[in-house]
Amino acid sequence: MSFIKKITKQIYEYLHKHWIKVHFQKFKSFNKHLSYNDTVKLSNAVPGFYKFSATYCNDKFANRLSELGFIQNEKIIVIENKCNKSGVIVKVKGSKIVLNHQVADKILLKRK
Repeated sequence: MSFIKKITKQIYEYLHKHWIKVHFQKFKSFNKHLSYNDTVKLSNAVPGFYKFSATYCNDKFANRLSELGFIQNEKIIVIENKCNKSGVIVKVKGSKIVLNHQVADKILLKRK
């Protein structure tokens, strides 16, 4: 029974990630449509506590982010976000990571 639950959970997470990717690429203004479910792009996040939601990028990049600790519902603390001057500093699993705005723009977070 637990095997079926694991497979179902993995399928749900996969479909959810790809639904977000396909659904939001249809809109010209991505940021306007994120507010309906408290989702924000990492590049637009103000300092505070968030949960990782999804990425919209290729699989190779998504795997690299998961190696860094960006996994579903993981607690993420945005420490500093200077609009276009430097990268975004986040804390994931006790490690501080600096991401440039091009990378941060592809990461979706949920407000806690």
